[in-house]
Amino acid sequence: MKMHLFTIPDKGFTCLRLACLLAFATPVALYGQRPSASVISEQKAVQELKDSTLPIDKDVRIGKLSNGLTYYLRANQTKKASANFILVNKVGSVYEQEHERGLAHFTEHMAFNGTKNFPGNSLIDYLEKQGVKFGSDLNAYTSFDETVYHFTMSTADQQVVHNGLKVMRDWAGELSFDQTEIDQERGVIIEEKRTLNTTDRRLGQKRLDMKLRNSLYTERSPIGLEEVIKNFKREDIVQFYRRWYRPDRQAIIIVGDIDVDQMEQELTKQFASLPKASETPSLPNRNIPLKGEPQFEVFKNPESAESSLAISLKRTVGKVINQADFKNQMVEMLWHNLISSRLMDISQADKSKGYKLYGSSGEIYNGIAATNISMSMPLEKIQPVFTKYWTEVERIKRHGFTQEEFDRARSRILQQTKNLLQEKDKLTSDKYTSKYQRHFLDGTIPLDIETEYALLTENFKTLTLDSLHKATATWLNSPDLDIFLTVPENSQATIPSQDQLQQWMQQAAKGKLEPFIANSIPTSYIKTPLTTRGKIISKEYIPELDVTKLKLANGVQVILKPTSFKNNEIILQGFSPGGTTRYKQGDYRAASYATGLISASGLNGIDANTLLKMHMDRQLLIGPNIDNYSEGIGATTTSTNLVDALQLTYLYFTSPQADDAAFEQLLTHLHKSIEQPKSPIKVFQDSIVQLLFKGHYLYKAIEKKEISALNKDKMLEIYKERFANAADFKFLLVGSFDIDSISPLLETYLGSLPASGKKEQIQPIKVDRLEGKFSSKIYKEEENRATVILYFSDVFKQSAKSTYELQALRDVLEKRIMARLREKESGIYTPQISLNTSSIWEPRYTMQIIFACNPEQSDRLTEATLEEIRLMQTQGVQADDLAKFKSETLLNHEKALHMNRFWLTYLKDSYIKGQDPTEILSYPKLIQEINEAAVTQAAQKYLNLSELKTFTLLPKQ
Repeated sequence: MKMHLFTIPDKGFTCLRLACLLAFATPVALYGQRPSASVISEQKAVQELKDSTLPIDKDVRIGKLSNGLTYYLRANQTKKASANFILVNKVGSVYEQEHERGLAHFTEHMAFNGTKNFPGNSLIDYLEKQGVKFGSDLNAYTSFDETVYHFTMSTADQQVVHNGLKVMRDWAGELSFDQTEIDQERGVIIEEKRTLNTTDRRLGQKRLDMKLRNSLYTERSPIGLEEVIKNFKREDIVQFYRRWYRPDRQAIIIVGDIDVDQMEQELTKQFASLPKASETPSLPNRNIPLKGEPQFEVFKNPESAESSLAISLKRTVGKVINQADFKNQMVEMLWHNLISSRLMDISQADKSKGYKLYGSSGEIYNGIAATNISMSMPLEKIQPVFTKYWTEVERIKRHGFTQEEFDRARSRILQQTKNLLQEKDKLTSDKYTSKYQRHFLDGTIPLDIETEYALLTENFKTLTLDSLHKATATWLNSPDLDIFLTVPENSQATIPSQDQLQQWMQQAAKGKLEPFIANSIPTSYIKTPLTTRGKIISKEYIPELDVTKLKLANGVQVILKPTSFKNNEIILQGFSPGGTTRYKQGDYRAASYATGLISASGLNGIDANTLLKMHMDRQLLIGPNIDNYSEGIGATTTSTNLVDALQLTYLYFTSPQADDAAFEQLLTHLHKSIEQPKSPIKVFQDSIVQLLFKGHYLYKAIEKKEISALNKDKMLEIYKERFANAADFKFLLVGSFDIDSISPLLETYLGSLPASGKKEQIQPIKVDRLEGKFSSKIYKEEENRATVILYFSDVFKQSAKSTYELQALRDVLEKRIMARLREKESGIYTPQISLNTSSIWEPRYTMQIIFACNPEQSDRLTEATLEEIRLMQTQGVQADDLAKFKSETLLNHEKALHMNRFWLTYLKDSYIKGQDPTEILSYPKLIQEINEAAVTQAAQKYLNLSELKTFTLLPKQ
């Protein structure tokens, strides 16, 4: 396959599972004593909950064919004429034998390299012609326990749907395993393995191995062993496929704009012929035993100047099948919310010192969950910082949480679920497919959102703070304690031992600890409501786009696009020309970091931590920004909380604040960024920027002397200056609102913004760039890996036509590079081809081709890439490649037209560039008009080899 996603799925706290009833059961009676009547009554209630199974989502049809194949079908019209198709196989890397390590993942790759009905690469070729973009719409992953294939495709044509099912039928039982394709794919997977060989990846793998220790999972990384990948025989992978790809271990999930009856008939017709498996292979032992003892490990990180300590207190969990399981899951959700919030409170007290403290809780893998407590600090400060922070953990053990904390966490969970309930007819299909996949793999019941909200509401009436404390205190005393210490590789400080850390824990547990006192949370952002408001002085309607333009008396312009894409979402974006480039070079850093300082300081007398809690309560995200050529404010909110978003917008203009602790926190962070050892790829990137822009200050990393020169008052002054005049601001609002209803709010909060009437313009900054052909090799890589970047950039005459031709060129080039370097040369895993077109003041395009490979092959693969570019320029592009671009682009465009975020971005871009926003209406026509000659000319014009910059990162030796 071409752009495989090798992942271990993140199960997230929304899928948390618990096994025990610690939260609700009274401690077990002593031997020989008779349980009291209250204990018997509670035990009976618990048993009733266990006997009460949860109802499966009423809108999904679950069936099973005679050969054992399971299917899940659900109609969902959120995206018209589109559906998600998924094949789930209960096989992953833990099902491999020693000589098969890597074959589960290799099998997944071979599914894209030839099947009975789609030989060679024709499967991808066919789907791409239907507008299915490889990588985003079509992909797969292999994990420890499962292998999953998925694509999203149009359901408008029944023949296309028929063929889509045929693809899945071939994946399920008709892979070809052509020897030539196998041998070519060996190199691809070796290169994939090479891309994964990073410090961060090794650190993550070591942490996971510790958490899953004593189990088969630590011996079965999905990527496999290189010696197996290089040397296995065809019969090995065929046997593996036949043994595990069998109907009784497979499920088809289809959710989208479908007729369920019709889809069921078509699915049955195609999949019933899959032969029923005759023998059941022996299943691996997938248990992850807990030993009831602590574990300790140290990782020396060459790319970090700071130490971190990650502590996991593990426990077993179960599937969410009955009402008791669901109630336990609620405890887990509360626990995650409460511990993360409490530890964030504690961490804020030390923010100026740069110490950090995090808390979370959730499932790790396959029946094992953990409470995670992480902290970072300089290694020489580890004892006092760790003791201080662990004391807070002890405080939670003894006293639990306050009623106010409990009520707020409960309210947030209910509100999050209520928001989903409000959007139930607008939820995307993947929100359902993930639930059905989980149900097939481990039996967790997929609830519909109405049932989930009803159960939450009902159970929260009886769930008490005391019952929560009983469970969480037990979890925090778990003997299955993993301590993972990460230290700088060259640190001279003493590394504490496991015994020392446990002694510090014991010391923290001694002494008297008072209960935590939570700070009160204001009910409103604005202390005194605004009594005056501005006035709308003009109104213009663009019927083609259903967009309304308002102008307020203070000069503020508001562009409104009401939509029905979501039931309860509004996105706001305010922007104005200006930015950091309006200041002298000496003030550039102060301007660049001003909004970071303001955001970390709070607002209108409310500290940053309290402000964040208020935002969380309201499901609200908001913040100001200043970039090189503009300043602005962005927010995502709900219809219910639009008033809060507008109040905050008003306050970011009128009541910013900069506190000393936030300023010290910023300085600490910047000093750490300089002291931090740079990874090879970071050195490479910095070197490229230095060369391309000849050390221009806009593109340089901050220096120590610049940090020392930063002044809090100057930063606040610059921020206030950028937001002192709203007269040249435009505000975009897209989402679920009524214009007449929100107009008074706009007049009150945006119409009251300060305005001088002065209009600023963008102030161009001349940047001296590297010109002509250039090549550089940088020998800094620690791994046996090369990274190649081919860089093309120049000014261009920007228009809709030229921009779309560039997009077509990028897409067609990516397909050619993929086919050449991966399919033919077997030299890379996947290339990245990025395209950026900027027109702030000088229209310019930048296209980069990036790939990683064997260092010994870097020159050959670079030349192969250039050869493909020359062939495009001389022989032209392939009609099929251009046809695929058009199908994918038009299908994705149709999807985008039903997304709030797309319209916000598009409208903002149009008004910044001064373009007519109705140009979007001609997009399909302009895309269809692109022909092979135009893209060939674009290749000749924009991929100018005489201006090519080639950069290669190579190993030190």
